[in-house]
Amino acid sequence: MRHDRHKGFSLIEMLVAASIFAFMIIAITGIYAQVISLQRRAQGAARVQENALFVVETLSREIRFAKIVNPVVAGCTDMLRIDTALDGVVTYEYRNEALFRNGEQITSSEVVFTTFQFCVAGNEAGDDQQARITMPMTIENVAVHPGNRVTVSLQTTVVSRDLATDLTD
Repeated sequence: MRHDRHKGFSLIEMLVAASIFAFMIIAITGIYAQVISLQRRAQGAARVQENALFVVETLSREIRFAKIVNPVVAGCTDMLRIDTALDGVVTYEYRNEALFRNGEQITSSEVVFTTFQFCVAGNEAGDDQQARITMPMTIENVAVHPGNRVTVSLQTTVVSRDLATDLTD
C-alpha cells in the first residue's frame, strides 16, 4: 500500500485560513455595531422630531386664537399665560427641562428641552402690532446611550390673533 503524505491541510494552511476567518468576523462585527449605532441615532432623531412637532403644534393651536395675559411687556420668559376661548386661562411653563401646561407635563420623558423660552413681542398697549410669540428651543433625546444622543435646536413664531377685532374689521 502506498501512503500519500499530502492528504490533509498543513498547519500553516490552517493558521492562514483561521486568520482570514477571524479577520472577516471582526470586520462584520464592526459593521454590525455601526449599523446598530446609526439605527439608534435615527430612532433618537425621530423621537426628538415627534416631540418637537407635538409641542409646537399644541402651543401654536392654542396661542393662535388666544389672548396673551402675561407677560404684558415684551421680552423672553420661561412662563406664558394665555386666555383661550375653550379652557380659559392656560399657563405654559418651562422648568426642569420639560414643558408643562397647567402643571401637567406635556413633553415625553424620552427627551429633554435643554432650553426653551417664550419671547413675546407686540403685546404692549398702543403698539398697533399683533402679539407674536417666538419660541427658541433645544431638544435632546435621553432614552439612549450618551454616544447616540441627538440634539436639535429650532425656533418658531406664532402670531396671536384677536378674533373679536378680526371679525369686526
